[in-house]
This record gives sequence, structure tokens and C-alpha cells, in this order.
Amino acid sequence: MRLVFVNHAHPDVPHVSGMRTGYFAKEMARFGHQVVLLTCTVPGSRPPVGAANSVAGRLAGHNWAEPLVIAIPPVRHRALELIRRRRAREPIAYLRG
Repeated sequence: MRLVFVNHAHPDVPHVSGMRTGYFAKEMARFGHQVVLLTCTVPGSRPPVGAANSVAGRLAGHNWAEPLVIAIPPVRHRALELIRRRRAREPIAYLRG
């Protein structure tokens, strides 16, 4: 089976939010599934750049005994910043819950 997991925390972050998905992805790969984990980069790091590090290149040459971790740097968004500071206008503030 081919699986894609999406998690906001990288599995190398020493917190359960990242580690749990990382362990789960490893176990699914151990059972023979092809697992891709989409996540944020580790704070303070940047993903590698180049043709060999393209998603297509990494998929083609990956050893599926382990999950393929694709780390993407987070993008700051003005609406999220406004919500976090509680300065959003009413329609956006309503989404906060």
C-alpha cells in the first residue's frame, strides 16, 4: 500500500507530536508499505537543494524499507499571525473556535 502522512512536526523534533508520526511511518514501512511523510523542516534548518533532491528524484531512488521524509519550510501567512495575536476581523476570528 502507498501511504502519505502529513504532520506539522518533523520526526527529529524531540516532542511526541513529531515522534509519534515518525515511529508510525517507520512501522508501516517495516510491514512493506511505501510511506511518504510530508512535514516541516527542523527549526533552524533548510531542505537540501538540487536535482538529486527533487521530489521526483527522491521518489525514484528511495529505499522503501524506510519512510521517505519530505521536509518543507513553513510559510508565514498574515492571516495566521493576526489570528494568533487576536487581531483578526470577525469572519476570520470566528474560525478560531
